[in-house]
Amino acid sequence: MGTIVRHGSYGWESKYEIVQHQYICTDCEAPVQGFAEVLEIKNPPLGMSGSLIHIFWDGHGSTYFEFARIGNATNAYQATRSLFVAERMENVILAIVKKPGYISAGRTTKAPWFYETES
Repeated sequence: MGTIVRHGSYGWESKYEIVQHQYICTDCEAPVQGFAEVLEIKNPPLGMSGSLIHIFWDGHGSTYFEFARIGNATNAYQATRSLFVAERMENVILAIVKKPGYISAGRTTKAPWFYETES
């Protein structure tokens, strides 16, 4: 069973069962549009964590951070959300990877693994 996760006025479909715990987005006046979210994937594939922070910037793609537990991801998000602007992305990465429970990070200009729609 898949999920459609809302991002403002649109959504991203996934073949995974996803709960969006936190979400923040830029306003329409921002020079680069984007959003950040805390996701819990209820049925992640083997070897992948189901607790993560996902950051998307238009024209730059997605960066995601996997955590041991959803509480770790939520705490890291809350501690770093003031940095969520495109110009500070390197600062965000440096801050998040130091947070408790951090496992790994990934970047892609395509849909990240948790927003795959086909098996």
